[in-house]
Amino acid sequence: MGLISLPIMLRYSHNKELATGVIAASGSLGQIIPPSVVLVVLGDQLGVSVGDLFLGSVIPGLMMAIAFALHMLIVAFLKPDLAPALPAEVREIGGKALTRRVIQVMMPPLILILLILGSIFFGIATPTEAGAVGCAGAIALAGANRKLTLESLRQVCDATLRITSMVIFILFGSTAFSLVFRGLNSDNLCLMFLPIFPVAKLVFWLLAWQWYSFSAFSSTFSRSPLLSSLCLCQLHSN
Repeated sequence: MGLISLPIMLRYSHNKELATGVIAASGSLGQIIPPSVVLVVLGDQLGVSVGDLFLGSVIPGLMMAIAFALHMLIVAFLKPDLAPALPAEVREIGGKALTRRVIQVMMPPLILILLILGSIFFGIATPTEAGAVGCAGAIALAGANRKLTLESLRQVCDATLRITSMVIFILFGSTAFSLVFRGLNSDNLCLMFLPIFPVAKLVFWLLAWQWYSFSAFSSTFSRSPLLSSLCLCQLHSN
């Protein structure tokens, strides 16, 4: 998003702080709005249904997106110098042409998302199998747009291998952490001692905030045992 959106926003004289803030805030939506890889990993770590996590994250994710959009509308209305309108020569496009362009841009990713989420929500495929459905759908869309080449496949496979290798190495370290954490019976200690202290809820919310503020993958792997123990602690205390 930073490579694509930021240069365009700066080209049309958008405020630098506002532009970078919009990109940073929008990047957090990918962690919560399905299909989110982070939710798949979190479901595996906590032993809960990924489909339930997807269903539970749709409304909060949409609420966040609407809040970000309303914030931008209010800022652009009250301080138009921070987010100026596009030049007239850029906006010289008819309504039908604009609608056609929006449909061409929006429909392929929406179809892909519906394929992935629909196969999970309706019990047709597991999250792992839904990933294969999404891969097949992406290949079909690339072929329909006449952009399916051996070079593009090679680049996609290379990027996928890099991301997968990164996640696997993080998994190795976090698994060791989880084994030590649970091997020392630390989760039960949290359940025993945290309800005694009045700052237990503060610790819970600080850890939850930290989980969303830093690297999602590393936080999911390394902090999920402690966070799940604190969740159980809060449920028992309520």
